[in-house]
Amino acid sequence: METFKPLKNTFNGFFKKNPYLRIIGWNALVVALLFAGSWLIAHFLMGGKDFYVKWSSTVLLRTEQINPYSNQATQRIAESAESTIFFPLAENAVFSSPIYSLFLYYPLSFIRNFEWARAVWLTCCTFFWVKAWKGQNLFKRISNTSSQILFLWIFAFLNVFTLMIFLGGDLVAISFLLILFAFQKIQEGKYELAGIFCGLATLNPGLALSAMLIFTIFSIKNRNAGFLVWFLITTGLLCFSGYLLQNDWMIQFLQSNIKVVRTLISSVDLGIKNLTQLLKIALPLILALFEWLRSLNRLDQPEKVNWIFNYTILLLALGFCNLIPSLIILFLPAIFQIYSEWEKRESSTARLIGYGHLGVYLVISILLLILKPGILVGRDAIPEFLVWLTGFHLIVGMYWIRGWLYQDTMRNFIKSE
Repeated sequence: METFKPLKNTFNGFFKKNPYLRIIGWNALVVALLFAGSWLIAHFLMGGKDFYVKWSSTVLLRTEQINPYSNQATQRIAESAESTIFFPLAENAVFSSPIYSLFLYYPLSFIRNFEWARAVWLTCCTFFWVKAWKGQNLFKRISNTSSQILFLWIFAFLNVFTLMIFLGGDLVAISFLLILFAFQKIQEGKYELAGIFCGLATLNPGLALSAMLIFTIFSIKNRNAGFLVWFLITTGLLCFSGYLLQNDWMIQFLQSNIKVVRTLISSVDLGIKNLTQLLKIALPLILALFEWLRSLNRLDQPEKVNWIFNYTILLLALGFCNLIPSLIILFLPAIFQIYSEWEKRESSTARLIGYGHLGVYLVISILLLILKPGILVGRDAIPEFLVWLTGFHLIVGMYWIRGWLYQDTMRNFIKSE
């Protein structure tokens, strides 16, 4: 070892004099390790359905000028699905996103090998996922111990909701993180930035518009129109940028989504004759409306704002998850808030309950990986009873901590007086 000591000292001295190179070196090492792991996943695991559809649409648009909304593109993509992702596409697995979402896939369209393109996409999503959670400092706000923070990071990546979205390469993960960024800026009073982030989240229009309604209520409550103005500006610029890729794309986008909605409605037998399916959508929305009417005058409490936002997107996911399974990722904020409130109780029993609350979802991930791996890679649908059992568990948990939030807010108010 003494032989290499001068070399080690030389490297240490070099990096001490060049701290920026050390940062670049560490980041390069992390990216290289992430890419290696992503390539192993892309090579050995089937799936990547959502990424495959959008990547293939971009390749066809760039190389053959085929309209991604056309039947020709849909047929070409479906024909090569089994040889690429190793299972057939569902009838509703067509390109139905705004055309400007393809800008994200355009650089990857030059990579003609699906596995390598998927590996790059997984690497970028993972890096963005880490930066997003780290930027919000969420885990350090929940816990100060390194072991607990490590456990939270493990959960953030290995829970069933994240695995389903990442292995499918679903674009909803990016929109979800942009909405979290927007919510963070709303809390900081930076409404213009919140509007920009929410506008960028229109990569998934339904999710972004739902968040826009929530954030508009917050901004009106605080008498600030900046959010809505910048949301409209950002969305408008994105819409105009889409014409660089495809003329008249907005009409075709609407027509494509009408077809998808009809297919989804027929697949779940949604209609007046099937009241059960209607109730599964209506009940969560009614619960959300009831809670907003109940809590509208108390949105000046930061803890309450967090709770109502997390509770609303939880119910949104529960109501429409049967139609759009990728919305299951919206369960995550509620899960973290419930864990955070148990952690604040400052007792070993409460902490144990908090760990159990997160641990049960890690166990579900392991069981699905062993028993039904097709669910995690998007080949099979997630069991409806599992979605509703999870939703019921989280709703009970959210109402359980609601009383604590009010008590803690009052206690802090009394102390400040």
